[in-house]
Amino acid sequence: MEQGPSSKCMRYSLPLVLLVGPGVLGWSWWLPFQKSAPDHRVIDRPVSIFVYDLPHELLHPERNMTLSSCTYDLYLTELAIPDIANHRLPQPSKNQNIILDQDDISYDYYLIPQYSTCYYHQCIDQDKDNAERRMHCRMQTTKYLQNILDHVEAKYPFWDRQQGQDHILVFPWDEASSLVADKYLRSRLASCIHLTHLGTDKLVRNFNPIKDISIPVLRDFSLVSFEPARFETDISDPSRQRPLFAYFRGTIKENPEHGRGIRQWIQKYGQEDRKTYYVKEEHSMFYWSELGKARFALCPPGWSSWSPRLFDAIVTGAIPVIISDEWMPPFSGSLLNYSDFTIRVAESQISRLTEILKAIPAEEEVRLRKNLGSVMEHVVYDLEPFKGMDAFESIYEVLKQRKIKRIQAMEQAQLGYETEESDQSEIEIELGHHVYGSEGDEEAEGRPQAFKRIEL
Repeated sequence: MEQGPSSKCMRYSLPLVLLVGPGVLGWSWWLPFQKSAPDHRVIDRPVSIFVYDLPHELLHPERNMTLSSCTYDLYLTELAIPDIANHRLPQPSKNQNIILDQDDISYDYYLIPQYSTCYYHQCIDQDKDNAERRMHCRMQTTKYLQNILDHVEAKYPFWDRQQGQDHILVFPWDEASSLVADKYLRSRLASCIHLTHLGTDKLVRNFNPIKDISIPVLRDFSLVSFEPARFETDISDPSRQRPLFAYFRGTIKENPEHGRGIRQWIQKYGQEDRKTYYVKEEHSMFYWSELGKARFALCPPGWSSWSPRLFDAIVTGAIPVIISDEWMPPFSGSLLNYSDFTIRVAESQISRLTEILKAIPAEEEVRLRKNLGSVMEHVVYDLEPFKGMDAFESIYEVLKQRKIKRIQAMEQAQLGYETEESDQSEIEIELGHHVYGSEGDEEAEGRPQAFKRIEL
């Protein structure tokens, strides 16, 4: 069995719950903070986030949403993030009248707890393929979200001040607020900041890069060996420590729409070149061990553009190979430069994948893997707050950066400054990665980082 995390990582130890999600078979968990846990909320916070204290009957109407009952592990962030925020961030008295009686109280952001993804999947769990059942569950989820939003608007003074633009909701599922059947409710939710696993560099149905934030999934890494050596590389023979060159384990469907044909290419490579590619479709209890032996971990799209394999690869020291043109991974440009620790291959160049990977010099492989150890903290939700940066603190940092930019823009406007950004209402998003095989890069040579401009 693989080594578990260090004792520090398990500080708030409670019994773990076995959850089998749609990905790899294994443990998926979240350990709630014990009441006796140290209070870290005395630490000064430059950005204030108010977490709504909603009645139990609103959050958990006819079914109880808990981490043990929401077995879709890729979506557990919607339960965990409000819990983390409540314990790490200064919160006012739970006496509702103190807030309701003071209209001058103000915060930078307002987090609305809601578990719509869990609610919907619990509803359809018994009959997933029944179209009528799915529509019924959408209507029920719509009612669930509407009741929560109505309560927030009616009982608190905050929503109307900016029509929800400073409010945060966690929508981990790709369907996000599109899950809601009512167009009017969708329009109300559209103004909010969405924390979601989906991320793109352009405006799409369920993600707006100007306001929404792409976040890491909440994964269980208890079976991962946390030895520092996993981020080291023998430059004379990288395969000595990691005998698997290119690794992929996951579902591969005949339908080319699944993975936009990329997974089918990977399957072909695995069948024709087994010396280079280790490709398996079935789930395995040895998944983490295999990743720990892989030099490169392939991260293709599935039904969506993003993949949880990115985070698995980072933690295990396998260099992620992102093959998804539309995906802008978490904290791209704001906190992370993905060219420092990943390989990005354009979907159109999937036929050259072997050539591209084998052309990577050993020195570059050493650099990329070493950097994985530096960025890992940004994609793991730490159970020990303020030990350092973790995924939640990274989300907080992005929100802080946005507050600073907003203040700077207001100051410039007051002074009458005119800038290119204010004149053209644009912002620059640094993608922080070089795409092998992208347009104008037929020879796949390194060059400065790419920038894209996004119209507001």
